[in-house]
Amino acid sequence: MIRVFAVLVFTLFFSFQVFITDAWANVTRGINALQRGNYALALQHLVPGAQSGNAEAQYYLASMYSKGLGVEFNLAFAANLYARAASQGHRDANFKLGQMIYAGTGIKQDYRKSLEIFAAAARQGHLEALYFWAFMTLTGQGTPSDLEHGIYLLKQAADRNHGGALNYLGVLYLQGQGVPKNSLRATQYFQKGAARGNPEAMQNLASAYSSGQGIERDPKLAYYWASLAIGHGTKEIQIQAGKTKRAMASGLDAAILAKLDQQASAWQPVQDGK
Repeated sequence: MIRVFAVLVFTLFFSFQVFITDAWANVTRGINALQRGNYALALQHLVPGAQSGNAEAQYYLASMYSKGLGVEFNLAFAANLYARAASQGHRDANFKLGQMIYAGTGIKQDYRKSLEIFAAAARQGHLEALYFWAFMTLTGQGTPSDLEHGIYLLKQAADRNHGGALNYLGVLYLQGQGVPKNSLRATQYFQKGAARGNPEAMQNLASAYSSGQGIERDPKLAYYWASLAIGHGTKEIQIQAGKTKRAMASGLDAAILAKLDQQASAWQPVQDGK
């Protein structure tokens, strides 16, 4: 009797393991289909997984609804799915939910709640969430402004080579806010941020090379980084960088400008750990 019971327990356990393995395999198939752009197949595998409570399936299905990929665009439903995945400790879902609450897209805007979510995701190791936490702490969104703690968080993100954090620290050192004013150190942060593709850092570095503040003046490098800022930045950055680029171009000959343009078109950001 005991032997029969043991066999039954083993059979049930084995069947459960097979069920779990098959469920994860289906979710994986759904993710792969989504990445290939086969949205119908992705839905076929992700919907059952999401309905059964699989956080990974909920996360990827949410991304489909947030972008209208193979489904009707629905931010409210996406936020609901992100929340369900986040409640199970899904780090990326936590961050996405924080972004939506911060911006008020598909869900009520709430800076305090988004700050709490970013902090939770950051503690899980999410780098972008760490930067948002630092930014909101520095600017007093969802919490009283705390320069000391904000800089502490910002330095953590910068130590992991977050481009925005590196640029922000550069600005703080340039202006002497919460840290000793140091244009050389500011430029060093701009260099690191620009190398990692941050458009603001690119423009700030171009300005530094243009003015010679914190670094030896170099019209060619000012033109080069201004060109990159134009190619990667927002409209506001493009306007600022355009002024720098035109000012530097006036003192350089056509052959040098052509070479700098060629180098800028071939530029790739530094890839390192996040």
